[in-house]
Amino acid sequence: MRGRGPGFIESRDDSAPVARFGFAGVGRLASMRAENDVTDQSLTTLHTAPYDWPPGETAVPWSCASGAAFDFAIECGLGDRGSADLVAECVNGLLAQGAVPRTLAAVITGGDEAVDDLGLGIERACRAHAFTLVACTRKPGRRPSAMMLAHGARLRPLPGVAAGDVIYACGAPGLQGVGVEDAILLLRRAGSLDAVVADLGSTPRQALLAQHKTYLGVSYQPLGEDCWHALVPVGDGGLLGSLSSALPAGLGAELDFAGFEPSPLHAWLRAHSRMDRSALARAFNLGVGMLMIAPLRHAARVEAELQGWNEPHARVGRVVEGDGVLIAG
Repeated sequence: MRGRGPGFIESRDDSAPVARFGFAGVGRLASMRAENDVTDQSLTTLHTAPYDWPPGETAVPWSCASGAAFDFAIECGLGDRGSADLVAECVNGLLAQGAVPRTLAAVITGGDEAVDDLGLGIERACRAHAFTLVACTRKPGRRPSAMMLAHGARLRPLPGVAAGDVIYACGAPGLQGVGVEDAILLLRRAGSLDAVVADLGSTPRQALLAQHKTYLGVSYQPLGEDCWHALVPVGDGGLLGSLSSALPAGLGAELDFAGFEPSPLHAWLRAHSRMDRSALARAFNLGVGMLMIAPLRHAARVEAELQGWNEPHARVGRVVEGDGVLIAG
């Protein structure tokens, strides 16, 4: 065992049977880039000690792997931030499946100091989001990377989207891992990442490192079994791509963000990217961390609950018959 974070299991062989999950189905794991040393196989061989699932709970899997946002955090010497953001991604991914966090296993790669920082970030984020950290395996590697497999408990099924549903956008202070490389390029063209920009109220580097937000408390308030029809974390594909992938065939959406106030970073990106709102929405998250879709009959109730939680939000559209997502502006 070594490291200041969770108890690390040393592993130098991808095929070493460190462990095996005791519940059915691990889901499709995200593929790591070829230059990374962590593989799908090394994560799927992780196992838990017997985990006592409460009666009636169904295990739901979610996996994620490091990307551009993680790499930027490493570049800035904040490996713990990068790994904590991956845990947050697992939380939001489970919420989208109607599940809440239960267990998490991770494989992290890199030198001793980098791996220690990654482990600390994972441990702290697991405590904050009620994950049981069942295994954290470290592997030597040329560059830091991480892959995680989380399981949540499905407390109630989400009914599914219907025409006429209303769409709410819940704000996020940063990019939530979406469009990071493009944002860095635009900000570097405008000047130093470490010089304070008045429109941002911070340095670009600080804005880019805004911690990923999770929506656990808001998503699982006692609003009734059919209050949320769908929860859509904004991820790869930007806001438009994420929403499009969540809509069933034959349904589309009409969006208007006139009443939604983006973070200073997203306002800056819109002003300096020379992209219209549709292009921006395909590249970035537009300051939205989660889209929440609810039946029209619950609109007043939903809005009161979000307001009570001081959750920055706006009603930004509706689900319509037909295909495609249209965005005004």
